[in-house]
Amino acid sequence: MRGNLWNFNRPRDPEKVMRFENTGETFSALYKAKAWLSEHGYRYGSTDIGPYLPAMKGEEYDLPQKLHNFDLDDYLRVNAVCYSNDYRDGWVEVWLVEPMYILDLVLTYKWYDMILSGEKREEYRDIEKWRKRIVGKPYTHVRFRRGYTYTSQILRIDEVTVGIGRAEWGAPLDKKVLIIKLGERYK
Repeated sequence: MRGNLWNFNRPRDPEKVMRFENTGETFSALYKAKAWLSEHGYRYGSTDIGPYLPAMKGEEYDLPQKLHNFDLDDYLRVNAVCYSNDYRDGWVEVWLVEPMYILDLVLTYKWYDMILSGEKREEYRDIEKWRKRIVGKPYTHVRFRRGYTYTSQILRIDEVTVGIGRAEWGAPLDKKVLIIKLGERYK
């Protein structure tokens, strides 16, 4: 996968994960997973070096065959992923997914902890400094890091707007900023 921009994460909803066990024959779990995908209207590419096999809903698969050839637009069109650590002799899971395009931001402990507790539902960024990085990009989630530590949390981005933020949540007084409205916590 390109850089650290994209992640296919196992869905938390059990109804979006199907697991196929190997029956002792080579690639048997993969064959069962591909049959399930075909029966449910998905088309897929070729297996790659990595553990992911992308699939898309529809009559024909018109994405690159190999995941390492994907660009940003290709990732946005993926609807399902086959995942396995060992396609030859192991189990295979089919994940019904929405790819995540993650914006990484570092916060001070105070703002990080307020978001973690659910008290703060917006994050603010200076328009001039952040416009090119955020506006018009297909970010779906934001990963907040607690200072420069490994502690982090991922939340869905509901919307990015321009406006006056709340001073008690760290927005400058009477100055328009980019407002990142936060949705549900992913992890």
